[in-house]
Amino acid sequence: MRLEPMGSHFFLLVRKSAKQCKARWYEWLDPSIKKTEWTREEDEKLLHLAKLMPTQWRTIAPIVGCTPSQCRERYEKLLDAACVKDDNYEPGEIDPNPESKPARPDPVDMDEDEKEMLSEARARLANTKGKPGRNSSRKPGGLLLCRKREN
Repeated sequence: MRLEPMGSHFFLLVRKSAKQCKARWYEWLDPSIKKTEWTREEDEKLLHLAKLMPTQWRTIAPIVGCTPSQCRERYEKLLDAACVKDDNYEPGEIDPNPESKPARPDPVDMDEDEKEMLSEARARLANTKGKPGRNSSRKPGGLLLCRKREN
């Protein structure tokens, strides 16, 4: 990026690098940047996109119509507000602490074969827990070795 003299305002850029000037333009000074309050619809769209593409703010920003830093800051603000609300989430909002809730049972009922397979798998897992030395398919570090299947 090349800096051009800007008349009487040129003295403001003396201590700024080209990278800093470019970042300031694209993050704040560009007239196409939205500087109004976020609407409820924009918040819902941001939350939905953040759920689909976590931490991909450069991809989300053009869809929402803001800069990546505005999207990230707004998302963090929404999460902070959700933490304060004591689990009263509105539709479209993301639960910031899903690990604290108990698992929900699968709504689809399993047939007898599937239930039997599940109980056998649970029994095998319960039988091998804490005994990695007895299972020959495990490494000493506890990681499973993958064997190549021949077709």
